[in-house]
Amino acid sequence: MRPRGLVLACCCFFFAFPGVAHAGPVLDGAVDCLQTRPVCAQDGLLSRSQTAAIEREIERTGAGPLFVAVLPASALDEVGGSPSRILTILHHRLGKRGTYAVVVGPSFRAAATRGFPHAVPLAEAAFDAHSGEGVSAVLRDFVRRLADARASGGAATAYAPVDRGGGGG
Repeated sequence: MRPRGLVLACCCFFFAFPGVAHAGPVLDGAVDCLQTRPVCAQDGLLSRSQTAAIEREIERTGAGPLFVAVLPASALDEVGGSPSRILTILHHRLGKRGTYAVVVGPSFRAAATRGFPHAVPLAEAAFDAHSGEGVSAVLRDFVRRLADARASGGAATAYAPVDRGGGGG
């Protein structure tokens, strides 16, 4: 996936969408994968080696708990077109505290449960720094920034949604 059309938009609240328990096969697969792995990449959107590199970066840096889903655009059909709703569904279905990130279609979203620092501005900074290098580069930088914020004791803060590139729902 080339990042030219990748839109960065981050949300800060998981509870924006009531009644999110039901999804579809793409999100069901992502939830199953994220039960045991920190990174779920479907339909070859990241290579196995890229996925493994991001997982190693999470482990090496202590960025977790972090749950990353890289999904095909068809996932948007399962949630009525809203990438933010995918984050909400993943959080509700996994029931785990931490930071969640999703790349789906042209969108990159990140959010965190209470007590985890700075998902939104860190995702924005990673996207701004590496969007021309591809999804893998953006996600690896996001992991490093998140780990640095946690290591420095950054406090969780609520942030307004950010939309880059004028699109995405």
